[in-house]
Amino acid sequence: MRYSFNNLGLQKKVVATAAILLTISLAVTSIIFSFVDKRNSQIEFKEKYSTLTALVSKRSAAAIAFDDADRAQQNVDSLLIDRDIIYACLYRFTEFENAPQLNKIVAETQQPTDQKFDCNVRENVDSVAFQNQHVLRGHSYIIHNDQVRGALVIYADTSKLNKRFWSIIFTMSSIGTIGAIVAYLLAYRLLQLISAPIINLKDVINDVKENRDFSQRAVKRYNDEVGELVDGFNQMLSQIETDQGLLEEMAYVDTLTDLPNRRMFKEQLSRSFAHSQAYHTKVGVIFIDLDNFKWVNDSKGHDVGDLLLQRIASRMQDATQANGVVCRLGGDEFTVIVDSFIHPLPVEKVAQDILAKTSGIMEFENFDYNVSLSLGVAQGDYSTDNHISIMKKADVAVYHAKESGKGTYRMFDEKIDRLDDEEQQRV
Repeated sequence: MRYSFNNLGLQKKVVATAAILLTISLAVTSIIFSFVDKRNSQIEFKEKYSTLTALVSKRSAAAIAFDDADRAQQNVDSLLIDRDIIYACLYRFTEFENAPQLNKIVAETQQPTDQKFDCNVRENVDSVAFQNQHVLRGHSYIIHNDQVRGALVIYADTSKLNKRFWSIIFTMSSIGTIGAIVAYLLAYRLLQLISAPIINLKDVINDVKENRDFSQRAVKRYNDEVGELVDGFNQMLSQIETDQGLLEEMAYVDTLTDLPNRRMFKEQLSRSFAHSQAYHTKVGVIFIDLDNFKWVNDSKGHDVGDLLLQRIASRMQDATQANGVVCRLGGDEFTVIVDSFIHPLPVEKVAQDILAKTSGIMEFENFDYNVSLSLGVAQGDYSTDNHISIMKKADVAVYHAKESGKGTYRMFDEKIDRLDDEEQQRV
């Protein structure tokens, strides 16, 4: 074999060497990338459903705590929008430690399948793990008022990950074989044109593997087999980048209070105005400011301040229950969205309930703190307001509440606000 190779012409030697090297390079690169992609896909798959179970379990806390089977069923049914989820259930723990037989499944749902799934919790912490090559199992505890009330259990079909892995192996192997044959048949001059994009592709693959920067793209220079490989690789990077973006979009929760954050508030308020336009309903916003919060941070420390915000957030959720969506904008500022399309109580009644159930003495280790809130209430619809204008009105109402001595609420009154503006202009 060595003698035969030595007797080949220089051009054939170069072409044969290039074909062999190309085949080896593509084979090694394909295997490495396929296994790296499989591992990264599994990690992202687990992260996706870990985040999803955490969000849905938090959203289901009230339904489990108050044994609201309809709301619980709605929550688990909503999971089936993701076609990879094949089973989900909400499990409610008994309040009596010596009566585990009272534990019950509040709601469950599954895709059409003959498989059987169990709805129980095996670990003492939230967990998402691959049960086998075809199924991922996860659960998240449901906590309400600092008590474990139940758990959300899901099963997800991972067959797409396996199909994707073998598809990548097959596709890249096929393209590599074609590339090797083409490289062998082409002249030495064309070999240089083929090697340049392959080197670029290999560099991008290595860079993606090392830095996990899926925003990079390989440069497609020619519409040949290598160009097809670049297209396939770029499409995979685009899909991975999209999946990462979806996971980031799920991060709508304030880490300190577990309430929806500012981003979620804006989107929810926009949806409420869409309801207002479609169903001719009202949208109410309550802007809440904690009075004298700076004193707590300055005199007692930020740890105590954070604990105070957590307790107040819990009280607000208890006060609103199904009558509004409580959000934390940041610092000591909270908001409540009261969409009359969804929530039964008038916005002014919700504000009164928040004041009644949230204000008052709150005990800490070394001191008692008298919680005082100033609330600004504004209401409108799509014909007169939008998410920006209604927040400005609520902010003005908070200002009037603080001027009135704090610890109270004020409804936005356009006439009063106009008089204040005129008085300031005269001054």
